[in-house]
Amino acid sequence: MLLVFLVQTSLFAINAPTLSSPSNGIIVTRFDLFVNVSSVTGAKGYQFKFDTTPTFTSPWVKLDTNSASYIYSPELRMGKTYYWRAKCANSIDTGNWSAPFNFLTTQDVWLSNPTNGAVNIALYPKLEWGIQGSVSELRFQYQLSKDSLFTNVASILLPVNSSPSVTVTCEYATQYYWRARAFHPLDTSRWSGFYTFKTLAVPALGSVQLASPTNGLINVPVGPITLSWFNLTNALTYDVEVSDNQTFAIVLANGNTPSTGIYFSGTQANTRNYWRVRGLITALIGPWSGVRYFTTAPATGTLEMDADNAIKVFPNPAQQSFEIEFEGDFETRITDLQGKIILETKAKNLCQINFSEWEPGVYFLRLIKGNQCHIQKIVIQ
Repeated sequence: MLLVFLVQTSLFAINAPTLSSPSNGIIVTRFDLFVNVSSVTGAKGYQFKFDTTPTFTSPWVKLDTNSASYIYSPELRMGKTYYWRAKCANSIDTGNWSAPFNFLTTQDVWLSNPTNGAVNIALYPKLEWGIQGSVSELRFQYQLSKDSLFTNVASILLPVNSSPSVTVTCEYATQYYWRARAFHPLDTSRWSGFYTFKTLAVPALGSVQLASPTNGLINVPVGPITLSWFNLTNALTYDVEVSDNQTFAIVLANGNTPSTGIYFSGTQANTRNYWRVRGLITALIGPWSGVRYFTTAPATGTLEMDADNAIKVFPNPAQQSFEIEFEGDFETRITDLQGKIILETKAKNLCQINFSEWEPGVYFLRLIKGNQCHIQKIVIQ
């Protein structure tokens, strides 16, 4: 009987399986665990054991299955080492445990950009970091602080399926500290070590130089007028103000633009308008430019002289020339719609103007006699 027993044991003994996946020492980057062992002849089932210690004295989980492969979603934790082993069984016998394997779960993130200690960083840097595995499994949190202790700094959680990066807004000449970590509904990794960087120094922002219209320009046609200036180094946008007095106690119009010009459409007849411009870099505001002014033309046909002064301008519209009849000595000044002086002359009683070389259009005629003046629109065909 003893001999028969020994034969039966030899016939039905089951070998321990060979562990396959996850391979020994691998870093597991997912939260569902695929385990696989070699198939064993005579095995009808497999038993798996997982633990956080190599002695398996406090098994974290124990599985019984009839397959050598299994997908299981245990509550893995980030940054830990896990040990696992397996054995086979059938209706007659249970085999020995295999030699254990271990695997490491996803570790802390690492920072990459801006590099640690970087200087002269722009105000909108992109913070970038990395981690093992597919980012679709994870979300990320980051902190940006002005001190290395991250005192009272909020943890910003990025949206689902975000890449491990974020663009942030900073201030000039400031030292920043930043760090990141991975987030999953089952666990959150430790914070990475922090990196530090310093932003650009506060740039110089001088005074804007005005371009057009020229200072003191008169007879500017009523209607929209372009106020322009020269580009100012480092300026991102410009503030513009228009007033009816040089102190700007009352501002008639104001605006902000990234360009070097803006339309002002609030002109009124026979009015002096003052204007100025300053440059801005985000929250940094430069000084105001010098103040310029321009004066709009009176309304067409406005007579500012005494009503007894008879003035005749004919023909109007004209094609090649026109005449001015005005008793006594007087000065004549003709300007185009931009306020540019086309002609200045003096006459007595009669003045004939030849304009055969002028461009067709509208011009303004200004007659001056002593301290009186008359302004009239002339149409050249």
